[in-house]
Amino acid sequence: MEPANSMMSSAKPPILAGREREVQSLEQALGQARSGRGGIALISGEAGIGKSALIADFCAHANDTRILIGQCYELIETPPFGPWIEMFSRYSAAAGEPELPAEFSQRGTVNFVQSQQRLYHDVRDFFLALADASNSHPLVLILEDMHWADPASVQLLRYVAREIDGFPVLIVTTYRDADGPEPCYIAQALPALVRETNVTRIQVSALVEAEVQRLVACVVPLFPADERRLASYLYDRAEGNPLFTTELIHSLEERRVVKRAIGGESTTLGKLSDIPVPALARQVIEERLSRMDSAHRRLLDVAAVIGRVVDLELWVALGGDDKHVRAAAEHALRARILDENHDGPNLRFRHTLIRETVYEGIPVPTRAALHRDIANALIASGQPDPDLVASHLTRARDDRAAKWLVWAGDHAQQAFAWETAIDRYGRALDLLGSSPGHATEQAWLHCLLGLLHRYTNPTSGVKHLEHAARLATRSSDRLLGAVSLYYQGHLRSFAGDGVRGPQQQADGIAVFRALDAPDRLRFERIVASGKFAREYSPLASYAVSLTLFGRYDDGHSAAEQALFDNNVVNPHQGMRHAAAFRALAEIYSAQGRSNAGKQAASQAAELFEQLDHQAMLGNTLMIELRWNALEYAADQIAERRALADRAVQAWSLADGTVADAGFSPRCACVPLLILEGHWDEASELGAMILRRNWFVETFAGNLAQLARWRGDACLAWNMVNELHIDGPRSQPGRFQFQYGLELQRVAASLALDAGNLDEAGSWLDTHERWLAWNGAILGQAEGRAARAEWHRARGEPHVAGQLARAALDLATNPRRPLAMLAAYRALGDALTDTGAFQDGLDALELGLLLSQRCAAPFERALTLHSLAKLHICREDYGRAAQHVEQAASIAYRLNATWLVERLDQLRSAIPTAASGLPRGLTARELDVLKLVAEGHSNAAVGDRLSISPHTVHRHLANIFAKLEVTTRTAATAWAIRARLL
Repeated sequence: MEPANSMMSSAKPPILAGREREVQSLEQALGQARSGRGGIALISGEAGIGKSALIADFCAHANDTRILIGQCYELIETPPFGPWIEMFSRYSAAAGEPELPAEFSQRGTVNFVQSQQRLYHDVRDFFLALADASNSHPLVLILEDMHWADPASVQLLRYVAREIDGFPVLIVTTYRDADGPEPCYIAQALPALVRETNVTRIQVSALVEAEVQRLVACVVPLFPADERRLASYLYDRAEGNPLFTTELIHSLEERRVVKRAIGGESTTLGKLSDIPVPALARQVIEERLSRMDSAHRRLLDVAAVIGRVVDLELWVALGGDDKHVRAAAEHALRARILDENHDGPNLRFRHTLIRETVYEGIPVPTRAALHRDIANALIASGQPDPDLVASHLTRARDDRAAKWLVWAGDHAQQAFAWETAIDRYGRALDLLGSSPGHATEQAWLHCLLGLLHRYTNPTSGVKHLEHAARLATRSSDRLLGAVSLYYQGHLRSFAGDGVRGPQQQADGIAVFRALDAPDRLRFERIVASGKFAREYSPLASYAVSLTLFGRYDDGHSAAEQALFDNNVVNPHQGMRHAAAFRALAEIYSAQGRSNAGKQAASQAAELFEQLDHQAMLGNTLMIELRWNALEYAADQIAERRALADRAVQAWSLADGTVADAGFSPRCACVPLLILEGHWDEASELGAMILRRNWFVETFAGNLAQLARWRGDACLAWNMVNELHIDGPRSQPGRFQFQYGLELQRVAASLALDAGNLDEAGSWLDTHERWLAWNGAILGQAEGRAARAEWHRARGEPHVAGQLARAALDLATNPRRPLAMLAAYRALGDALTDTGAFQDGLDALELGLLLSQRCAAPFERALTLHSLAKLHICREDYGRAAQHVEQAASIAYRLNATWLVERLDQLRSAIPTAASGLPRGLTARELDVLKLVAEGHSNAAVGDRLSISPHTVHRHLANIFAKLEVTTRTAATAWAIRARLL
């Protein structure tokens, strides 16, 4: 099979000037694809700047490639997966090539979608199979005008772009720089695309004057002086925009200012100053349009309302006469207003700006009437696209628009395009207004919007549900009242309100139980419609909320009832069981029942996967990773990484929820990244989480600890104080329990760092009070180890040793490797302080072994630091120096300022003979001296070595004293003489 470049093979390559850099970037991206490293090229720029011309040139010269093209269209509402639908509609399988994905096999629409995951995987598998059938020739997917793309299309692009690395596939997208009030989903997704894929970014900018002159030379042959004069004139008026420039040239030709000789071999240029050439391309377009007679212009107006691509059958139906429509089409083709479409009998406006100019020139009443006529024609066709009909009815200000927007929202939900559903329902709600005749429709739309906002903006979701509750009270609708009340609690629990959230959920469940038979039947019909079926499991979701806030006994009771009592409110058994198992997984893990917790998590994950609920699947896998794998099996490295990968994969498929443009699915594995020493990525994801705001609590303990270790105590305290607004007086049950315990331990450590023993003790008292409140096992060993450190700081090493042994016992039964490691370290430190060096050495070496088995580099560095302290106390300075340098190599790589400064303190306690350096210099002092000799300031030295400028100053004072010098220059000269530099 020979690769085909069928989509643009017949088109004449455009004239490009000044685009060498852009062309080279595209060629390099294609070269990478040829070598098997697939990627995505993102081409951006303003309207008319030449993005499409660049694509056309690329297609004309991309030899031995298979090219598929899809496009988005302005003004008309792009349906879910719009550009992908167009791309698949244009596909024709050659011998040996795969058939279309089942979801897109009915050309022009999306078929029934079994699951979002299945759709994504089918599309990926289709493209990879097509690439494989191309005999190693690259497959090129072109998506144009993605600034009009719907969010579902962007999410699918993001998924496919991640999956093609390692295959000969190149995705090329074009989009306008954001310049309007409408959301641009491709622009919002850029950070994620850049972060997650092999990306080439190409910004197409305006031409400079010399490049305009080159463009002129390609279009019209002039003498050099005239060429420069025309280029200057065009540059002043078109400002380097290629479309505007070429349109102005055409206008000048039509006015005979630019005169071509017969045969076109020579051209003369008249007086430009005498010609009132418009400054903007819009004026050029309007001038061209003015040459059409009134009848043809009226038909062109109809075409502009139809859309960028003009359906000929629809145009004829609306124009009323096939002969006149075709005459108007031929006139528009000659005038370069319309072009033939590449892949069908329809026509298309030559450029978006031309269509916009025509459209905006139509009187508003006429425009509205045309939109209504088009909508009626589409409805009469039998199976209209609800998005398209809704768009035309909305612009016609037709009362039917709200109904069609709701249908479009339902259609989007069925295609798992949740952001599109939010948009459609929201616009339907706006159209319904405050009319009392639509109170019921408004109320249910508010409920749907509240539910759809639960992941992206629960605060906004609560407001929608509160509005629905008011409408329910006004209309005495008990079912609506139950739904809106319950979901208010559901979203408040989701957002971290442990007081009002579960209480409103309980109240809503009570109202459900009291519903009469007609309301129960009505509810079952609503659930059967599919709008709430994927989410609606009140009792099991209530169990999840209770569990989240540490009310384990109540949560266990609710989960058991949801599993075994068939006389519960919710009829959706699969969802009910999945949520119940998810609650039990966290409860069992917190209570030390690791096997039961793992089994419950697996059952929940299996059910969520069957339901294709990717958001909750990812959440369940993250819970299993955080509270089971990293707690009870941290030394099972392959298992924990597999869990993290599955969680990331699930979240990446959760369109419109956690996988939005501002949030990376890799946030699911932040605790693992910190443990394994990938701190830069964890910090980047942490900044994303902090911007997300409502998701902070889940990762606050991990991120606060990371901030502390990296020397940012202020940020760590901010996270502690933001969630523990009452400080150490915070009561359990008000916000997420296990994450609250983590923050309390961080707060105690921060207070110890600052030498504030009283405050540290208060935080540890809170930690112990919280654990006593519900009897959780998780956190007990860590709390004892932290209390041991507190007693060491008070000068009570024997008490510290007793507490460290208690921590080790708690961490051993049930076995929790990371908790054991911390306990070994606390015990080793306490034994060092009491002089029991051999016992301390035994404990610390066991901890060092565990850190290796857990692949935890910073835990290893902390343990090496403790070993160095022990060896200094034993006056074994050689081993101490060795351990310090091993720990320092890890701390420098991680930029762990907190540990770097403590290692520097240990270095100063190691005599010269142990360090092997003259004059008693330590290795750290030599590092400082080398950077000073290179001319760096104290601040710059601190940045390089991850220490504060104050610490650098202290090191310099020690260096000057040891070398018996008083200046940086003298110290540098001494080091040169000693051949240390």
